[in-house]
Amino acid sequence: MQAGAIIVDANNFLNNEYNGRIGCLDWPFLNPWTIHQLSKKSTEMVDGIIEIITKVNESINMPMISSLPRLQVAFSPSDRGYEALQSRTLMMNEIMQKLKDDNMYAIGVYGMGGVGKSTLVEEVAWQAEHAGCFNAVIVATVTRSPEEGKIQDQLADGLGLQFKKKSPRGRARELWDKIKKEEKVLVIMDDIWKKIDLKEVGVPFGDQHRGCKLLLTSRNLNILKREMGTQINFRIEILCEKEGWNLFEKATGDVVKEYSIKTTALEVAGACMGLPLLLVTVGKALQNEENLYAWKDALLQLTKYDHDGLPSVANEAVELSYRYLASDLHKSLFLLIGSHGQNYVHIEDLFVYGWGLGLFEHVEALADARNKLDKLICDLKASSLLLEGTSHSIRMHDVIREEASKLASRVQPFFRMQRFSNLKEWPNMDQLRNFKHIFLPWCYMPPLPEILECPELDILILCSEEVYLEIPTHFFSRINHLKVLDLGGMMCTHSLPQSLGLEILSLEGSDIQELPEEIGQLHHLRRVNLNSCTRLRIIPKDVISSLRNLEELLMGNCYFQWEVEGSEQCNNASLGELRQLNHLKSLHLQIQDISNMARDLLIFGNLEKYKILIGDGWKWCWGYAGYSEILRTLKLNMRTTTITYLDVGIKMLLNGVEDLSLAEVKGARNVLPAFHREGFPKLKHLLIQNSVEILYIIESTKWVLHCHSFLCLESLVILNLINLEKIYRGQFISHIFTRLQVIKVKGCEKLQNLFSFSMAANLPQLLEIEISDCKLMTSIIQQRNDEFEDHDQINLPKIHSIKLECLPKLISFSCEKVEMPSLETMVLSSINTVKLWDDILIPSCIQSLTHLTINKCGGLKYLFSSWVVILLQKLRYLKINECQLMEDIFVLDQELVNLEEVKFPSLETLEVSHMDNLESIYHDDLTSNPFPKLIKIEISSCEKLLSIFPSYVLNNLCTLETLVVSDCAALEVVFETQGLYNVSMELRQLQVLDIKHCAVENIVSYSEMLENIVSHSEMVEEHPTFVFPKLKTLRFWDLGELESFYPRKHTLDCPSLTTLDVYHCHQLEMLESISQNSQVYPYRFQPLFYSFQVIPRINELSLCSNDVANICYDVENCDDELYAVKSLCLQCFHDELDRFPTSFLQRFTNLENLTVASSDFTEIFSSENVGLGPIMNLKTLSLDELSELESLCKGECEMNPILQNIETLKFSSCLRLANVVPSSSSQQFQNLDELWVGKCSELVNIIPSAAARSFIKLRKFIIYDCEMVEEIVAREDDSGESEIAFKKLEHLELINLSTLTSFCKDNFIFKFPLLQTLFVMECPRMETFSHGILTAPKLRNVIVAEEDDDGWRWEGELNTTIRKMFDEVNFL
Repeated sequence: MQAGAIIVDANNFLNNEYNGRIGCLDWPFLNPWTIHQLSKKSTEMVDGIIEIITKVNESINMPMISSLPRLQVAFSPSDRGYEALQSRTLMMNEIMQKLKDDNMYAIGVYGMGGVGKSTLVEEVAWQAEHAGCFNAVIVATVTRSPEEGKIQDQLADGLGLQFKKKSPRGRARELWDKIKKEEKVLVIMDDIWKKIDLKEVGVPFGDQHRGCKLLLTSRNLNILKREMGTQINFRIEILCEKEGWNLFEKATGDVVKEYSIKTTALEVAGACMGLPLLLVTVGKALQNEENLYAWKDALLQLTKYDHDGLPSVANEAVELSYRYLASDLHKSLFLLIGSHGQNYVHIEDLFVYGWGLGLFEHVEALADARNKLDKLICDLKASSLLLEGTSHSIRMHDVIREEASKLASRVQPFFRMQRFSNLKEWPNMDQLRNFKHIFLPWCYMPPLPEILECPELDILILCSEEVYLEIPTHFFSRINHLKVLDLGGMMCTHSLPQSLGLEILSLEGSDIQELPEEIGQLHHLRRVNLNSCTRLRIIPKDVISSLRNLEELLMGNCYFQWEVEGSEQCNNASLGELRQLNHLKSLHLQIQDISNMARDLLIFGNLEKYKILIGDGWKWCWGYAGYSEILRTLKLNMRTTTITYLDVGIKMLLNGVEDLSLAEVKGARNVLPAFHREGFPKLKHLLIQNSVEILYIIESTKWVLHCHSFLCLESLVILNLINLEKIYRGQFISHIFTRLQVIKVKGCEKLQNLFSFSMAANLPQLLEIEISDCKLMTSIIQQRNDEFEDHDQINLPKIHSIKLECLPKLISFSCEKVEMPSLETMVLSSINTVKLWDDILIPSCIQSLTHLTINKCGGLKYLFSSWVVILLQKLRYLKINECQLMEDIFVLDQELVNLEEVKFPSLETLEVSHMDNLESIYHDDLTSNPFPKLIKIEISSCEKLLSIFPSYVLNNLCTLETLVVSDCAALEVVFETQGLYNVSMELRQLQVLDIKHCAVENIVSYSEMLENIVSHSEMVEEHPTFVFPKLKTLRFWDLGELESFYPRKHTLDCPSLTTLDVYHCHQLEMLESISQNSQVYPYRFQPLFYSFQVIPRINELSLCSNDVANICYDVENCDDELYAVKSLCLQCFHDELDRFPTSFLQRFTNLENLTVASSDFTEIFSSENVGLGPIMNLKTLSLDELSELESLCKGECEMNPILQNIETLKFSSCLRLANVVPSSSSQQFQNLDELWVGKCSELVNIIPSAAARSFIKLRKFIIYDCEMVEEIVAREDDSGESEIAFKKLEHLELINLSTLTSFCKDNFIFKFPLLQTLFVMECPRMETFSHGILTAPKLRNVIVAEEDDDGWRWEGELNTTIRKMFDEVNFL
């Protein structure tokens, strides 16, 4: 009791100190160790109290890590220079309260630029992350020109997610799934200028994920409220005079207290008009300024503004700060950053542009210039003109950026456009002639002029985003003084400029196939960037060796085949030419065949930065060039060599490597010391895979390991070492793995233990363990030996995640006691154990668990005993899957008396699936609800389950929001009411009720035992009411036995219902016709709803033929709300007389999405039904399981206006469909954006050539599982037109088309100017893509396996790639 009281007191003390930091600007932050030291000096305390305090401090300051590696979303307030102002603190607290409100999922913050929106949400992010309100907090800055991929990258960084998919859809799916796994996640999107489709980005929210909260900022309230759908918005105002002065005083320092300065200082602060950005910016510019004239000059500049008002004041303030920068060099860099016009600017771009501008005039080497740039950036941050960014980018506030851009245009006139801008036409030559700098970074631009007349040009950045623009032959003929040239994304077919002063050349992502021999004459070149030049095939001999001043050579993701040095027919470059580059310091390189390696490449020893991939099987992973956190990466596949023959150059690379990957190692039984006797002292990440000769990672039985061995190692990944016996063999050295954070092991068939006892006892930083497919592993930690008998237990203080899969021999986690106080996430899959907690993990390891997944543990008959349940107080997520013998989730211990303790007090999500013997979710012996905070429950494929909720818990489901049940064949009822006198139910938080493919007769049961009680007792309610005030989605699918919601007369009240989806529930009447309400129905067949009046907010609706008939019968009594729905599904029209109800459909004037499913229509639209009523603005049309459908419309449908606005058209399982789009109606689809066709077995082709030409806006085209399709585009006219251009097509999928031979059999000229993503999977007869001329300039690969990182092919050109794939399939 005394220890518990001390812990409570310590927590209260520390929490008060933390709260004091918010209210006090000068509060010093003391870490736990400092507090501990002070307490030792000031107070004599017994050893037991010191130990308790230390543990408390460590637990409070333990980082809550749920995924590794996760980027910190916000720097601490002290690091950001955050000043806690009362108005901002009050607003922040309000926002934090709203974020805790279960009904709130989208919150907006708006206000003018510079008022502090970004600063406020950064503080909210920091508070949310450190207060434990959310499992994850992720942030993305959107900017004026949003890019979906960059938004995804920022959000993924915050989640520790590394995308495996390349397509936008795949990345969005990965991000979506990752966010869905987080029970509570805060997504912050800053600086929104227009609507962002969060579904396309991959962010689930609202009904899609109730635990996901959105915090959005914008200058425009309408963007937040109307476009993004925020529920509440906070307007952030300028600061009051007092707060403004306090902030200004902090920025300027004590100088403002001087009598001679203070009066003017107050006026200067007032002239900043309460804008925090101006107050800090101006304040720091005048920091410690003692000259009164400087203050008066500042006041003059701030008060001298035009009638544009406050924004002009902000601009004057920024210009003032610019004038007070320390040097002209700082000013030039500031203007350069501002001229980019973007929120984020890559440091590498700044470096290249800065070099061309002469910012590093007196610096000799590029590496020294980079150091200089870093120092300048730090200075600008200190002046509050830059914000914190990442390791490879910087940020500038939008107000400062806009003014900096204006200043740059006045001080340094040049021609520039922002990235991804659209240059419609080139300026006239008189304008261009005077420019010294032209910046067009990755822009959309028209064809280049024949000659660029800019004789004084120093920098030319000319990068094409859309298509490979051809550079005219004489384009550079009048340019003589270039220092920097960037031709990214261009078609470089002619000679490059012969500017003898050229120092930096970039052809990144260009179409170049042969490097011009003239480049060898550019002796001043210091940097050559050929990254992602995937078509480069020829580099003339001696060109590289001629570039003697080259310091950086970047050839990553470039599949150039190096010649063998000394070859008689050596016309191409060899690696031996690198020996002549004595100044080379940075190198990106891929060497496909290690046998092409030149010997004695001593130049490798001079490299300061490198990323070199040797051998096949490696994929190039991008960190921004020159500014990746890992400076030295080596990936080495030794399939055709042994360690004995490794060149001295490779051994030099091993000396300083930070990220090392090894594959197919030969000639070595260990990694250390075989590969490096010095012990890899700088190595941070090690991956070794597919090496049958490796027996140990470290072996110290014959060698004495260096004292710095693996000193910095943070991650160790071991894959498919089938003969690996131990990770460490020999006397363990305690420091070896002291920094190890992550270990992953897969496919090591002979490995019996992961760690020895001594290893496990020395892993203070370990965060994550992941082991799979190790057939002989019996325990994770080996039993200790006698020499370690002094150790009583193992402590892994920081480990937060354990994942164990497919370990059939696993008996225990450890034979000894193991403490894991921070373990939060555990996944156990295919573990053959009978009693989980005694055998695998001891109870002391699970007390902090928040997420638990149990999968395919076939020996378990139950999951928890009651005493284990009592320990799982923090468990929030529980998933159980395919445990075939499990009959109960938990069982009661006989000695346990207090059943009230047997519950999961924090559990929010329960998922149970494929449990053949599970008969109940709740234990019959319990009298209270074991899941008092349950928010979501999903049950599927539980064959013996009879009900979901027993009667005794019905009044305790007050937090339940989502209930999903599917494929439970024996399920009779969802809510059991046996023994209740009052069966009325009110689930106030329920939002989703989704029941599919079950045998339920009623959703709520009725007890026959109550029949007699009803007639004799007033206590029993005769007509119950079921109230779901927040229910938005009600979905009943394929419930053939369902007769009614409740088998007696009742009232179902769902006032918030927006989605009603009833499908294949033949005995359930969804609606009752108003004119037939006098008819007496048996109570057990009571309709679900009597009219749409009781569900006035319906937005998504499914109707069968009977429902449509009832509605049409009572057309005069139908509510307007019915026809206001935006998404409608028509289904189950099986009568031979049924025709598609076009006239009924035209009543839905707001309809945007229409699905027609499981019906026998032969056509959908016909010309005779046109003009019968108002025309709906239909955007999406989906046709699914229409077995008799022959055509979308027959006859002459040219004038059918319904088709004109369709943007997405989908066909699935239309078995008799003869054509997708008839030629007669193809012109109606000029707004079509997406076309999906799948499982249509009679289709021979997809679209005629005339339709292909009319799809001018088609962006996504997907065809799958169509077994008879031979070609996609078929000639169907004799117009003589030979060209077909899919001008907007970006994404094409051809999947499981067993008879497809080509995209088109005719010799059309096909153009795909924007195609970047192409899937070709399971098309074994496809010999070529196109028989005619084919251009797809942006395509870089063909994806052949979506789930595989290596699942893509590229042979430099599309037709060649398809032919190569065909040959390989037929060869096999």
